[in-house]
Amino acid sequence: MRERLKAVMAEIEDINAIIQNGSIDPAILSCFDGHDSDDSDRLMEETDRLIGVAFSAIDDLCEMIKENEE
Repeated sequence: MRERLKAVMAEIEDINAIIQNGSIDPAILSCFDGHDSDDSDRLMEETDRLIGVAFSAIDDLCEMIKENEE
């Protein structure tokens, strides 16, 4: 399970790198409900926040697995 979570983390890191390098059209990020796709700065802020939440959640899950294995 931990290996699968690490793979998910790596995929999220790849997605984050693509977004941060501006390699993605901000209009594609319009999938965020309630966010104006024309306000790319706000969209990027929300993307950063959500990616941070995902990283934290995966870290927490990895720690829970680690504790249970000890």
